[in-house]
Amino acid sequence: MNTEPSNVRPLDRAGNGGSTGELAHAAAVLKAMAHPIRLVVICGLLRQPSTLTEISIALSIPSSTMAQHLNVLRHAGIIRGARLGREVRFSVVDDSARSIMSLLCRRFAGSPSWSDLASHCTPGDLHAEG
Repeated sequence: MNTEPSNVRPLDRAGNGGSTGELAHAAAVLKAMAHPIRLVVICGLLRQPSTLTEISIALSIPSSTMAQHLNVLRHAGIIRGARLGREVRFSVVDDSARSIMSLLCRRFAGSPSWSDLASHCTPGDLHAEG
């Protein structure tokens, strides 16, 4: 009797559970998210789409540094920017990133090293449309 959920694919002999494209996307998302600042940025953007300036001020990080982090997230397809006049407002567009952040917030929000993340993110924020 198979006890695996229906949405979980068994691994083939090479250890693959999805198509090469799906696995490459998952790896790109995880790699892009693998930085504490980017985790906090994603969490904040799930709460409220924001501009580079707004994010830089909120996190006390120079705009040039924040622009580099946003560029990594944008190239991985996690966030997208919408131009509003002279500014670009960023928002999270990748459902995988939403799911990962939901898991991380539930698992680590109580840890002192994740206190900033917890202050930017609640589980309800992660499931909001936008």
